[in-house]
Amino acid sequence: MKRATREAKEVSLIESAGAIRSGPMGAMSGEVVITKVEMVGEDGASRWDFVAGEAVSVRIYYEAKRDLPRPVFSVAIHTPDGYYINAHNTYADEFGIALVRGKGVVELYYPSLPLGRGEYLLSVGVFKEPDEPLWRNAVDCHEKAYGFFVYSDLFIHGVAVIPAKWEHRSLEE
Repeated sequence: MKRATREAKEVSLIESAGAIRSGPMGAMSGEVVITKVEMVGEDGASRWDFVAGEAVSVRIYYEAKRDLPRPVFSVAIHTPDGYYINAHNTYADEFGIALVRGKGVVELYYPSLPLGRGEYLLSVGVFKEPDEPLWRNAVDCHEKAYGFFVYSDLFIHGVAVIPAKWEHRSLEE
């Protein structure tokens, strides 16, 4: 019964994956609007379920209402209970871009998604310019808005699958 309950819960999570959860915070200033977010697996397909260790891209489609010389795009991953796992942004990763008025897409590539089995939430945002450490100048932000699921046959404790190797040697002489 426990296995059937877990499988039913996973089916429910998968069916709702990619749906906007709490809803985007919305275009704050209207200078840039995030129009679409998708996750893409190593097979090139847009989807919301992945295998641990799979290569994954996050695509943020946007429309810029005016030119922005130093915008910052961000992607963050959280557990459903709000635990902050990881984040990347174009400023910290030294990926400088300038937006010109019009539509475009920014893509973040993870060569390997090192997460354990379970449900996760994705946040994306765009900021007018670098504003460390508080990041108060968001022009559009979708906080914990997109759900995705990671499959794994590995039984791990925690959320990360961190590569490691055991070694043993005798100390007897």
